[in-house]
Amino acid sequence: MKKIYFLGSIILFVLIAVTAVYGLFVPGAYSRETVNWATQARAQDWADLLLAAPILLVSAFFAYKKSSKAYLVWMGTLFFIVYSFLLYAFLVHFNAMFPVYMAVLGLSIYFLIFSLAQERNLAEKIYHTENWSRKGSAILLLLSGILFYFVWGKEIFSNLVAGTVPGNVIETGLPTNGVYVIDTAFCLPALIIGGYRLFKKKKLGYVLGGGLLVFSTLMSANITLLLGYSSAKGFAAEMSVIIVFALFTLINLIFLISYLVHIRNG
Repeated sequence: MKKIYFLGSIILFVLIAVTAVYGLFVPGAYSRETVNWATQARAQDWADLLLAAPILLVSAFFAYKKSSKAYLVWMGTLFFIVYSFLLYAFLVHFNAMFPVYMAVLGLSIYFLIFSLAQERNLAEKIYHTENWSRKGSAILLLLSGILFYFVWGKEIFSNLVAGTVPGNVIETGLPTNGVYVIDTAFCLPALIIGGYRLFKKKKLGYVLGGGLLVFSTLMSANITLLLGYSSAKGFAAEMSVIIVFALFTLINLIFLISYLVHIRNG
């Protein structure tokens, strides 16, 4: 990892921490949001503060020390941060943190793009000891992408056919569900493409596969936290759904750890 990305990760850590602390502890931070959406925003703040920011900083440090495994974790965490701050930047009403949201989003996107472009030889450096974790991880990514296309597709098209608006859109008071947009347009195709290329043993597939496993683990943990936090605050959240996402987090984590353990530098 180039020094600029390590220094940039320190800056991102500070900026993310600032936005999370603001949202969690400043009275009226989300006063313009519906109660439901404000609760989800605070759950996201906790995930950013306790998961994304620390993992980004620690992985950046070890990636700077030439660890390819840490580099994959860093890229996957950046992807997660881009996802989160797209929601902050576009779906949270204008507040004091708006410039910081834009800064985090912009830095994360460009660090991700330029690091991939400038570290093309990362694919040449990484070798994966052939075992169950490569194929298993590839299948997990593929199935995750396909499954959520069906889940979101069912919600979207059933409401379109009925001429209604999804309940989650009404509850948040937003014009649309940003998760539908980001997932169907960007994240789910990435999971399917990354899983396919990893399954076919493509060099870039090893990089994409590792990074996307990190992203998928963080995202499922984030959803579990969001549902649990919302339930604790009195919003309806089926315990069975929370358990499913908790198990999905555990499955992703098991595959991720095994995947990283079997990565070696060439």
